[in-house]
Formats: sequence, C-alpha cells, structure tokens
Amino acid sequence: MILIQNSREYDFAGVEAVSVDRADSNEPIYDLIGRRVAHPSANQLYIRNGQKFIYR
Repeated sequence: MILIQNSREYDFAGVEAVSVDRADSNEPIYDLIGRRVAHPSANQLYIRNGQKFIYR
C-alpha cells in the first residue's frame, strides 16, 4: 500500500482542457475495419477525417 502524506511534493499530470471539434457532417464515417457506415450506432468507435471518435 502506498500512502501519500503531502501531495504538494508531487507534480501530477492530467487533462487540463477538452476541446470539442464539430466535424463536417458531410464527411464519410468508417468503422475500424474500414467499411463505410451510413447509420452509426451510439457509443461505438468510428473514424472520420483520419481521427478516431466515439459516436454519441
């Protein structure tokens, strides 16, 4: 078990900001295999513009 008594001594790294990029809805969406997807399902991982994203 690790006990941290004074957390000010440590430099914690983390996410400071999250940006939301609204991609053009006309761009095609692909699944991870590379098939084009016409109707993506919620909470699935897809690729648009070469970037992975979770469709919500």
